Amino acid sequence: MTRIIACKFILPLLFSLVCSKQIYSQQPPLENFGGYYQFANDTSRYLQITAEENNLILHQLWDGKEINFVPKSNLEFFCKQQLFPLKFIADDKGNVLQVLAFNKDLWQRVK
Repeated sequence: MTRIIACKFILPLLFSLVCSKQIYSQQPPLENFGGYYQFANDTSRYLQITAEENNLILHQLWDGKEINFVPKSNLEFFCKQQLFPLKFIADDKGNVLQVLAFNKDLWQRVK
């Protein structure tokens, strides 16, 4: 019985580790996501996104707040502290054009 329980917990953990290593190794350079983004619903609001080690840092330019994101997939990042995703939208060549925050707020890249 303990072997079954151990397998139920160890195998998903191993699978998760292997998958996250594969995602990390296939991840485009984080610098590709960096730049300035303008909010589609309020053109006076801007974000700056920078890469730092294996994370992206979102800088809210209107209040100076910084939010740290970790990779979840090639174009998706997640903030563990505030529990929300950033989903980047790229063209066919891999150039990042937009980012979607909270699954609803669209930001257009302006460089």
